[in-house]
Amino acid sequence: MVHATPGYEPRPGDSLQWRTFEAFFGTLELLLRAGATVVAEAAFQDPLWRRGLEPLLPLANIRIVHCNIPPEASRARMTSRATENPQHLAAHGLGQPFSPERPFVPISLEAPALHVDTTDGYVPGIAEILAFIKEGGDSRSAR
Repeated sequence: MVHATPGYEPRPGDSLQWRTFEAFFGTLELLLRAGATVVAEAAFQDPLWRRGLEPLLPLANIRIVHCNIPPEASRARMTSRATENPQHLAAHGLGQPFSPERPFVPISLEAPALHVDTTDGYVPGIAEILAFIKEGGDSRSAR
């Protein structure tokens, strides 16, 4: 929505960002109510994930895949993305300006979770991630 709005200039927490956020979770709800299996990917901080997912808990068997990288790699990726496309990252602020120093607060929702190191590929690999999503089970972490 941000990229399809001519002349859009992002500001932290502006109304277009919130409409996009609401459309994201509204789409999840629509698909879940229709009986679809859905994979939702976003880099929301914990409070935003909770705001969007908690109302969906009765509709879904939620599995969380935490993608992790060391903080210095995260800062480098965020800085690179901000340089390549400032509008993209600014549009994801939802009330907070872009900062590679801002700590990320992962979702803490009570649901089975898998931690995946994405520093260089995926550890565990895609097959194990898919098995976790399909089977669920206890929370686990890749070491």
